[in-house]
Amino acid sequence: MKARYRTWLAVPPDERELARNAHPPVNGQKAIVWDSEHKLWYAQPGVELSLLDKWLPRPQNFSTNDSDPVT
Repeated sequence: MKARYRTWLAVPPDERELARNAHPPVNGQKAIVWDSEHKLWYAQPGVELSLLDKWLPRPQNFSTNDSDPVT
């Protein structure tokens, strides 16, 4: 599935280079970009998210049970 919007990623510091090289450039631009204001990595629109699955946030992994809402 291709990203339609900016997609935030959960990239640990030691996997920075691996994540940056996981996807080729899109329309001549880097596929993954560092947002210095939010201090987070994000995938540009048009990026194939399946190549970045390892770094997609999974908030359900932090829920204590299915009745505990995670925002």
